[in-house]
Amino acid sequence: MSELDVLIIDDAQSREALLVEESLADQGAATQRLNCSDLDGWSIRANPGEFKIESDTAEWSVLPTTSVWFRRLGAPDVGTYDHLEAQLVQDELPHIFLGGLAACGVRWVDEPFTVERAERKLYQLAVAKRVGLKFAESLVTNDVAAARGQLGSMRLVAKPLSPGQGIAPHTEEVTEEELRLVSDLPVLLQEFIADATADLRVVVVGAQAWAWRRLRATDVVDWRATDPHGLDFVRDEDDQVLQDAIDLTRALGLTMSVQDWLDSPSGPVFLEANPQGAWAFLDGAEETVPRATAAHLHGVMDSEPSGGKWPKPHRRILWDLGRASKAPSRDGVEPPTLAPPPWASLVARSSEAIAVARRAHDEVMDGVKTAEEKAARLTRTSLTIAAVGTALLAYHLGLVIDQTRWLLLTLVPAAGSIASFAVATTKAIDIDRVGVYRHPHAEDLAAPGPQDPSVKVIELEEIGRQLTSWNSRMKHTALMQARAWFSRGLVLLAAAVITAVVLWGIEIGTSTDDSTPPANPPARTGE
Repeated sequence: MSELDVLIIDDAQSREALLVEESLADQGAATQRLNCSDLDGWSIRANPGEFKIESDTAEWSVLPTTSVWFRRLGAPDVGTYDHLEAQLVQDELPHIFLGGLAACGVRWVDEPFTVERAERKLYQLAVAKRVGLKFAESLVTNDVAAARGQLGSMRLVAKPLSPGQGIAPHTEEVTEEELRLVSDLPVLLQEFIADATADLRVVVVGAQAWAWRRLRATDVVDWRATDPHGLDFVRDEDDQVLQDAIDLTRALGLTMSVQDWLDSPSGPVFLEANPQGAWAFLDGAEETVPRATAAHLHGVMDSEPSGGKWPKPHRRILWDLGRASKAPSRDGVEPPTLAPPPWASLVARSSEAIAVARRAHDEVMDGVKTAEEKAARLTRTSLTIAAVGTALLAYHLGLVIDQTRWLLLTLVPAAGSIASFAVATTKAIDIDRVGVYRHPHAEDLAAPGPQDPSVKVIELEEIGRQLTSWNSRMKHTALMQARAWFSRGLVLLAAAVITAVVLWGIEIGTSTDDSTPPANPPARTGE
């Protein structure tokens, strides 16, 4: 029986699953796709810690190292059962399927409980508010007076709250006459963003995100009404929307999501998120999303930090000299976006996992401290030698001050050495300034959900290690630059010393010539 690397829970017709399966095959991952609608053709053996599935063509053993991509659970065929039996089958099979996988300790992408919570639109809006995103004013009510009182005279749309298995209505504008129908059933009423210029669809996989834009007609509320296949979406690079989408995905407890936004003159407006929405119809998505998703599932995604911003020393000096209210937070440092490592749940079962993760984090932190200590020594040495250079420049200036103008050029090496040591000192001092770090805290373990606390600790330690590694790399890069300027200063100082010695020799020679009496004094005349 073969060990399964990736189990995809999705429909047989899913285009997204097919594309990701092809990328997983390129990576050499053993993959199987099925859901509850397929299980009547499979033999299942499940008990705590073991889950095996077998068909006429395949035999798989699901292990803790297996990643499960949870997309569409599906429903069993209950056509041969009576009503009560059919209900029992529909109730039992998901518990058998998902429960057996959970009992094995598989790695979920994403965990079903978290996905179910994240699918709730009211929860999404609450999280979006906490993250600080802009969203349309919303109210769920069956009280017409309350709707009119809170939402006032603004234009409104009605939206479904559930993904639904039956009717999936489009979002539509609600007229004043239709508002009375709210009393029949509580409904989500939302402000209509009339000045929106484009629809945005954003796909997030781990720490990566891609956006697509579709120009919005003024008389269209839901783009699906006029472009059901999304053919008008084109790739877009809106860095702010991408970062907001990544932040929201993480705040929802997810590692993947597909989100809908509106672009308006006042900025992007969040509409809703789907933990495992459709993206295969988007132009160019086949070139990027499947490969990233396969890497995320197979545990080979590059988890090292990328991006982020480390300001230049001169900008920090200007902030120091300016008003405190004008200075950016974190001294201008913008950390990279990091996603939890996909392998945390796999290693958490080892009793040494947390200690190893913490030790790895501490080792990288030692590298930061080493860079700061070397920078401090370089600062002291640069200042000392710069003082010597300043004295040499003063002496050199005294030698040439009364000479011809061209001799002033001989001051360049000494002046250049002082400038080089000044730059080296500035860069070295900057190394010891603020960085951005992350360590697990007790409140991190209070997040809702069934996740093993040790997995959370390992994830945070690894994120902290990556962030510290990024800080270390920035500081070591600055240290190398500071040492380069220090070396230039030494070369220029040596040239200044040689120049000063030569000028001193010339000065001594000239003074000796001026004080030597003439070899043949003039003859004395007679009296």
